[in-house]
Amino acid sequence: MEQQILFDLADFFKIMSDSTRIRILDLLYENALTVNSICEKLSLQQTTVSHQLRLLKMSKLLESKKEGRNIFYCLKDEHIFELLRISKEHLEE
Repeated sequence: MEQQILFDLADFFKIMSDSTRIRILDLLYENALTVNSICEKLSLQQTTVSHQLRLLKMSKLLESKKEGRNIFYCLKDEHIFELLRISKEHLEE
C-alpha cells in the first residue's frame, strides 16, 4: 500500500475510534436528523454534538442538507452504512 493511503487510513480510524462519533453514526444509520434531535436521542450537549458532527463532516463521513431553518445530517454514502454493518457483524460473532 502507498504510504499516503496508510496515513489516510490511520486518520480515518482515528475518527472512527471515538464512541460518541460511533453513537452518532449509528443513530444516523437509519434517519437524517438535526443537531437537536441527535442531542435529545443521545442525551448529549449541543456543543458536543456540533463538534463531533463537524469532525465527521470534515472527514467526509456525513453530509448535511438544509430544509428551511433546519439542517439535517446523514451518512454520506453506502460505504459508511456497509462499514457499520460489517463492524457490528464482526463484533457479534
